[in-house]
Amino acid sequence: MEPFKKNTSMKPTDTEQMISRKRVFTDSILALTQDGVLVLNSSNLIIEANESAGKLFGLTDYRRLLWRSLSEMYSDPEEADNFIDILSEYNCLHNYENTFIKANRQTFTGSYSGMIVQDSETDANNTIIIIRDISNEIKISEELAQAVEHSRKIAREFDQFTYIIAHDLKAPLRAIANLSEWIQEDIGNLLTDEGCQNFNLLKKRVVRMESMIRGLSEYSKIGKQEVRSESVDVHGLLQEVLNHLSITPTMKVEISQKMPVLIAPKSALFVIFSNLIENAIKHNNKENGCIRIYSDEQSDHFEFTVEDDGPGIAPEYHEKIFALFQTLQSKDKVENIGMGLTLVKRMLEEYGGEIRIESGTVCGSKFIFTWFKNLNCS
Repeated sequence: MEPFKKNTSMKPTDTEQMISRKRVFTDSILALTQDGVLVLNSSNLIIEANESAGKLFGLTDYRRLLWRSLSEMYSDPEEADNFIDILSEYNCLHNYENTFIKANRQTFTGSYSGMIVQDSETDANNTIIIIRDISNEIKISEELAQAVEHSRKIAREFDQFTYIIAHDLKAPLRAIANLSEWIQEDIGNLLTDEGCQNFNLLKKRVVRMESMIRGLSEYSKIGKQEVRSESVDVHGLLQEVLNHLSITPTMKVEISQKMPVLIAPKSALFVIFSNLIENAIKHNNKENGCIRIYSDEQSDHFEFTVEDDGPGIAPEYHEKIFALFQTLQSKDKVENIGMGLTLVKRMLEEYGGEIRIESGTVCGSKFIFTWFKNLNCS
């Protein structure tokens, strides 16, 4: 057997070509990388960089980074030494943050990762650092945190406002109602028809104010109370809703037999259906009106429809009717405080649902809302 011979088929020119190909390959990767890339030698001097790194540090020519010390790039040079020390222990670090200096002396916050690799030709250890500017991300995050805190402050103020209304205004309103009744009893014989009408109007306004207070109180509680899910037979729930509402014999309510059984917070569905049906009853201008309630199953949710044959709602009012205390007719003409649809919309948003209206000016209205199948609040 012949002794082992050294392979001499690879000529120096072949080695040079291989190195050249690696150089082209490496340069291409550096050019395509949007994050800044720095390669350090064992003395922590920058020996390689890409154009993104040059832009990151405010340089028109990235080569001006070469042979600069890493510590020069930090706002606090000691942080560079700390990073290198920790990297030497673990060989690889991810998602560090620090403050860096640009060529114009402005600073930015960078998120960077590092890895120690061995040069196969020299056996020397080099450090590769990948860095990106996250200053805008931090600014957006801070602005978002401020917006969240502002929203919480508004929510706290609204809670305080509704608490004051619910507790401090009830007694004066009740006193006004009682006083108006006593005065009417004392001077009833002296009142004209117009005077009696004014007293009745006063009592109606007190009742309306009390209803508005209750509505605000209910609105403020949405999302703040723990509600557990349970098995809800929607058909049976609708029967409970109808028994709860005052429905005249001339108003016909048809409920589809194809109603699902849901795992859902029953109280929320009760509020939604109650207000939609009550709204359809109040605004129906027909002597013998009809309300139809049915559902349509989709892949991940149900669509429930409450349809009436009333006067309809013009498209320009389809958004307005869901606003707080907004009504299309005078509150004296139709006893309505403009809270029902607002509660419905807010309640649905709390549970991820939506509501829309399909209506014109003569064809009645359809209120259609979505309810997800896999909703569980327990």
